[in-house]
Amino acid sequence: MRYPASEKLEIIRLVEQSHLSVRRTLDKLGIPRTTFYRWYDLYQAGGVDALEDKSPRPGRVWNRIPDKVRDKVIDLALTEPELAPRELAVRFTDTQRYFVSESSVYRLLKAHVRGVYSTSEGLDLSRIPEFVELPPQSQATLTKRGYWYLNASVQQYLYEDPSQPGTGWGVFAYAAIADGNPNVLRWTIFAGLAGNNPLPARNMDKWGIGYFRYGLSDDLIDGLDAIGIDIWDEEGVEAFYNLAVTPWMRLTADIQWINPFQSGNDDAVIGILRARTLF
Repeated sequence: MRYPASEKLEIIRLVEQSHLSVRRTLDKLGIPRTTFYRWYDLYQAGGVDALEDKSPRPGRVWNRIPDKVRDKVIDLALTEPELAPRELAVRFTDTQRYFVSESSVYRLLKAHVRGVYSTSEGLDLSRIPEFVELPPQSQATLTKRGYWYLNASVQQYLYEDPSQPGTGWGVFAYAAIADGNPNVLRWTIFAGLAGNNPLPARNMDKWGIGYFRYGLSDDLIDGLDAIGIDIWDEEGVEAFYNLAVTPWMRLTADIQWINPFQSGNDDAVIGILRARTLF
């Protein structure tokens, strides 16, 4: 695989900043040591310009990320929204043994739309009252075949440090809509602000604040209401600060306010403190 100069530079920076040995880091990245040292010598002698490929092959899409890899990157970003593009690139490369650059991750997350349709069966939520009355051996008949959902997400820097691409802060948003039966959710939305600490001495720290709301299926609400269970949509606000104690250790303080889906339950305020170490 051939890399543009910007991605070669990202690999050089990853190796320089890694707590692992050069050999182990390159093994995780899947980059031959001879190739890396050739890049490194060029970079030391002539800077970023020296990393440009002097004999490109016209018409060849050499840096396109396969669709399966793109989906995995997006799934990781949705699972760990506190990670910046640079951290997502490192985490993905480390866990999947497939190198993706920070710039590629940013392009993927800037805006994407995804949809799924399945012919699988699920509980027909409109028949919940029947479900509780039937014996267990007959409950499997109350199913509905086929479900779908469509989601879209966007991330956009409002400020990006020109001297450190991938460092800055901006907005993020995610929205999804589903069939509502057999899916228990009809729609989902969350949005907020997140990024790096603007102070130069703490620019590896991360922060974020966002609002979320889960719209429950009407069939689920009506079905449970028929058997005396009152529920509604759930919403909340979450804020976090991720402190880079060392290059291999991070502390995260997180606080959430939640208006729960169960009627009659008081609003909840939850505080979390967690530590993560990299080996």
